[in-house]
Amino acid sequence: MKTTITKQSKIETLEQLFNQAPEVDSFMFALWMFWCESVTINSRELQQVLANRSVNNWFLTELRKEEKECAMLLLEYKGVSQDDKNKLYIKCIYKLFSKFPLSLLKNAKHREIKPKTSKVPGYQIEFSIINLN
Repeated sequence: MKTTITKQSKIETLEQLFNQAPEVDSFMFALWMFWCESVTINSRELQQVLANRSVNNWFLTELRKEEKECAMLLLEYKGVSQDDKNKLYIKCIYKLFSKFPLSLLKNAKHREIKPKTSKVPGYQIEFSIINLN
């Protein structure tokens, strides 16, 4: 028996998140999480980026820009169905996945190495501890 595993495209995942979200706030949070997952490689980085205010502010600013563009496009086409409006919205915000603030992400993912000294009678031992915060 052959098993085929297919990976959903980001736009398909966005459509699924949009359709499954019970309200706008839950979709926005899912969108934020999905974007953060796309710019990180492990759970530690994901947590740091999720909690970073600067990256979040950048993301919200870019999201507003894409939403304005979507609203401008919708003004051009009156009488379209709600389903078509939703698809256009998804295509507009999908552009966020090709953008990222490199310097803000580097700062968010930065781990600080702090030297620490341990005192043993007659010896001074120095070692580095990586600060995860």
